[in-house]
Amino acid sequence: MTLGRRLKKVRVKRGYSQGDVAEFLNISRQSISRWETDNGYPDIDNLVELSKHYEISTDELLTGEMPQQQEVEGKYKKINGLLFSQNDESWILLILSFLSLTIVPFGLASSPLIIWRNKKENQFHKLILLASIISIFYNIYAVYLWVTISLDIGSVTTIG
Repeated sequence: MTLGRRLKKVRVKRGYSQGDVAEFLNISRQSISRWETDNGYPDIDNLVELSKHYEISTDELLTGEMPQQQEVEGKYKKINGLLFSQNDESWILLILSFLSLTIVPFGLASSPLIIWRNKKENQFHKLILLASIISIFYNIYAVYLWVTISLDIGSVTTIG
């Protein structure tokens, strides 16, 4: 697609007339018409102003493609310089999986749910899975010990 066609497409999409854009740029409507019919091209200053007015990047205006950085920012959010997926529950699941190690009955119920919620796209997918599996085994062992001590199973009493 040519620059002129992109300029017209974006202008129409935004709901502006050629006169509106010409007035915004302080140029003639015929200049806008020439640009949109590929009989002329805007200078750099006008191109930058058009991108601001149309609320798109100059790259997108020139090439018709969204820049890679904007694609990344659409899928990820940046926190303290680190990129995190918008759907990433890694930190929450990781904290819950380690908490389920410390709170014994909680771990038996929460670890399977954590494994179920954990996705391969999560930042700490494998670590969450490992911590949850360890938590399940630890909780089973802790409950076993609690039951054997409570019921006094396995101790030998001598009568004497």
